[in-house]
Amino acid sequence: MLALLLGLLAVGAFVLTMTAEALVELSVRWQLVRLGALAYGLCAIVAAVGLWKMRRWGYLAFVAWVGAVLLVGLWWPAVFPGSEVRWWMGLIWIGVVAVIMLPLARYIRRVIERTARSARAMAAASTPEEP
Repeated sequence: MLALLLGLLAVGAFVLTMTAEALVELSVRWQLVRLGALAYGLCAIVAAVGLWKMRRWGYLAFVAWVGAVLLVGLWWPAVFPGSEVRWWMGLIWIGVVAVIMLPLARYIRRVIERTARSARAMAAASTPEEP
């Protein structure tokens, strides 16, 4: 389910990458929006593939996506120069993301490790022994 959600988030980020220039009317630094959306989308699609296939690198890709989520939230004042975002709101953003993502990351790591162990056990059981 998470892999599908990450895939949809990646599609949304790629659409934003292609349409970010429309934000010029709002006095937004649309180049930064495009760059951030592209990085976010790439992290999300790689994490989606890694989690879908239950690969060990899927956990690292998920952690990279969480990093992209943090960065997108933290560079809000740079993208929207006239916003009323205060410095301490970045700390709140980091706290909220940590409360949500840390348990989720632990769960993902456990599931991927369990899947890898069972795959190794099945491979060892199906290998014929030599006399």
